[in-house]
Amino acid sequence: KMYRCEKEYVRHAQVPGSIFTDNKSLIHIYTEDGYLKIHELQIQGKRRMTTKELLNGFNMLDYGKQI
Repeated sequence: KMYRCEKEYVRHAQVPGSIFTDNKSLIHIYTEDGYLKIHELQIQGKRRMTTKELLNGFNMLDYGKQI
């Protein structure tokens, strides 16, 4: 569940639904006309946390993985 995010309108060549992360403090989910920059979220069964808190304990190694 996403609690806080912002939409950035930019041109890109990524597939909508692709995820980019630096594995430190940011997660971007690409859309047709930009991306969602995730600030605060909650994984099922976990507490609500910031992106930085999530990435501190969770390693997203699949760069660009489409969901």
